[in-house]
Amino acid sequence: MRRIRAGAKSIGASWYQGRRIEPWDKNLALERNKAWILKKIKQGYEIVDIGIDATRSFRSPFYEMEKKTLREQKYPAIPYARISRGKGS
Repeated sequence: MRRIRAGAKSIGASWYQGRRIEPWDKNLALERNKAWILKKIKQGYEIVDIGIDATRSFRSPFYEMEKKTLREQKYPAIPYARISRGKGS
């Protein structure tokens, strides 16, 4: 999330900030994240894809769910590199 927060802040964007879940429930966390992204799609927000973190050996299930949701909704995601150019990043 550090990478996502930094990227979003650098372009003046908001990002999903999940609420604490005790005890942890991955499925509930995924549902909440999906509900948030669907709401942003419905509201017409531009969705920015920060891209894959090359330092990780696996993809986040949250990133995978977000990509799948965007495909299912036929909603475009703007590559972060396209936006961050010219903003000092």
